[in-house]
Amino acid sequence: MRGFFAAISIILFGLSAIGQAPLTGKADPIYTGQKIQLFALSDYITYELDSLSVDTVAMDGSFVLPYQVPKATLCKLYIGEITAYLYLDPQESLEVFFPAYTSIERLILSKEKVVQLKFNSQNGALNQNILQHNKIYDEFVAEHFYRFQNNNAHTVVDSFLVATKDSCLGCEQKYYQAYRDYNRAILRLNSNASKPQLYQDYLKGREVLLANDAYVDFIKQFYKGYFQNVSLSANATALKKSINAFKSVPKLMEVIERDTLLTHPQLQEWVALTELYANYHNEVFDRNSILWMIKALAESANYLEHRKIAHNMVSNLTRLGPGSRAPEFALKAFNDSIVALRDFRGQYVYLQFWAPWCTSCINDMTQIRAYQKKYGSSISFISVMIQTDSSDQSYARMMDNFDWIFLKDNLGPGSLQTRYDVRTVPLYFLISKEGYLEQCQAAGPGYAIERRLYNIDKANFPDKYRHNLIIQD
Repeated sequence: MRGFFAAISIILFGLSAIGQAPLTGKADPIYTGQKIQLFALSDYITYELDSLSVDTVAMDGSFVLPYQVPKATLCKLYIGEITAYLYLDPQESLEVFFPAYTSIERLILSKEKVVQLKFNSQNGALNQNILQHNKIYDEFVAEHFYRFQNNNAHTVVDSFLVATKDSCLGCEQKYYQAYRDYNRAILRLNSNASKPQLYQDYLKGREVLLANDAYVDFIKQFYKGYFQNVSLSANATALKKSINAFKSVPKLMEVIERDTLLTHPQLQEWVALTELYANYHNEVFDRNSILWMIKALAESANYLEHRKIAHNMVSNLTRLGPGSRAPEFALKAFNDSIVALRDFRGQYVYLQFWAPWCTSCINDMTQIRAYQKKYGSSISFISVMIQTDSSDQSYARMMDNFDWIFLKDNLGPGSLQTRYDVRTVPLYFLISKEGYLEQCQAAGPGYAIERRLYNIDKANFPDKYRHNLIIQD
């Protein structure tokens, strides 16, 4: 079936990319004779890659990478273990310089060493606009980090959005316009803006833009925990039966279609698919039923993009399977001590991968702190930071607010990110007391994972819960 999608992609790319100029550029002399590869991100849920082109860096550092994309697309360049991100737009010619690796300027989705490409000043407007936008927004988030953490960023966000409202005047790039708009939406969402108002402003009657990474980031955060929210409503029984009893995508869609903040048919199906994937390890739902439904969507989803995402999901869910040995590690903590996974034999481990720029990671930590207080006698909590050269001093102060274990991952092909196949953050794993993966891509903080943590702690300390009926089987 992957061959089918590849063939369709080639046809679509070929029809839309006639006359597209290749990606050209030069690389630092250290890369001479090495293979340079160009990939497009297949989707922003599984982060699988589609190969676009390959070349060898010439003696003068030059390379030429023909490619075909139907619309602006986030891509990755690889030379060995070194990675660079860029956006390819069929309307633009692009010339870049691939520098030697000296530092990490920003990690987005990568599990490798990242360099920042340099773009010819005469082209690459989309990339230059996004780089400038990210710089302004990252500086704002870093400046008001504690406000976001403490849920009191509303006033500064409103002022920031007013001050930057004209930043896209005269910009005709549709991808950048959407990228900018939905990053603004993410700021509003993370400053506790009204969800009905955000729905009116950014989703109702709007085009679904699954090829735009900022749009997908927004809808992932907007609909995060959707099944858990439905489980607290009058539709809880219907939701559970649609999965566990009937294994029925149509019955699940009937539940979702009742939501007044989810009226677009494509978004309804996207939420159904992504929530099935997110709840694969949720004990409330039958895991085999969820996998069966994702496979069904891979074959018969109403939207071709969803079929491709579903196929990638099936591949991911069967790659690091439950019951397999958890990849071992021995990493530095922020106090330079070495912490190894084997040190926690006899205890469960709830493992988080996070990054300093990831606001949803930081928000999750507030809930992890509560779990540590309640279940820390039975479960060890470990947060592994995707390391950047500038992260240690800038964010070490944050560790004072939390009392579990924070580690720094090494980068490169042997990194923990590589061995746990970390393609996005936050990402969670639940490891058994014997050192086996119980949940691969475990649920993030919320009812599903707390129910499991509660049951683990209750099994160890039954007297502690003799009169506690808060979370029941």
